[in-house]
Amino acid sequence: MLLEARRPDLALHWLQAAADQHYPDAMHWLGRCHISGEGVPKDEMLGLSWLQRAAALGHVISQRQMAGIRVNVE
Repeated sequence: MLLEARRPDLALHWLQAAADQHYPDAMHWLGRCHISGEGVPKDEMLGLSWLQRAAALGHVISQRQMAGIRVNVE
């Protein structure tokens, strides 16, 4: 993956393009990048928004992460 190859510029370009086309895996990874600040300015709210969208489309890992966040907040 381009993130692992230290090419976040290319990775983010393709992740954003795929996420804009409602591809849940891309939404998940884009969210993780925004949460961690990898390749983009750190923006946890935007990252959570992408994770939430992926979860709504059935992405199991995003669903579990969002459930974990809800438990920790409550």
